[in-house]
Amino acid sequence: MKHYYIFIFIALISCNNKIDELKQTNKCIDNHGRSYQSVLIGKQIWMSENLAYLPSINKKYESSNNKAKYYIYEYNGVNTKEAKEKNNFNKYGVLYNYEAALESIPEGWHLPSDKEWQELEIYLGILKEQINNSNFREFFRGIFFSWGSRNT
Repeated sequence: MKHYYIFIFIALISCNNKIDELKQTNKCIDNHGRSYQSVLIGKQIWMSENLAYLPSINKKYESSNNKAKYYIYEYNGVNTKEAKEKNNFNKYGVLYNYEAALESIPEGWHLPSDKEWQELEIYLGILKEQINNSNFREFFRGIFFSWGSRNT
């Protein structure tokens, strides 16, 4: 069985209900009080830093489709403090399965829907006709956007 993990990174979390506040502060605060920069792209606000919320750590072979699992790239220990000292934590943030991603998202933020990704892609110059004609997009649509209303 293949397991897919969400690597929340630049432009993977969007916000639509704090636009006025974020325009003023340009910041997002996670559940541990860590501050992240955000950026306005078109009419959307996206995080511009990798999310690094790490309440616990799992070994890379410990997977689950219904329990939150947190990972650090190239780290296979179980000590959260040690994991936070790793270069990959500081550089790339945390890898999440879907349940962990839902728990990690800062208040007022959400995982972007397919429609929100399309709006971003169009703003960045992809033609509307090209959005649905890519095998790459169809592959990831099947993985990430099959979650339905849970990420809208």
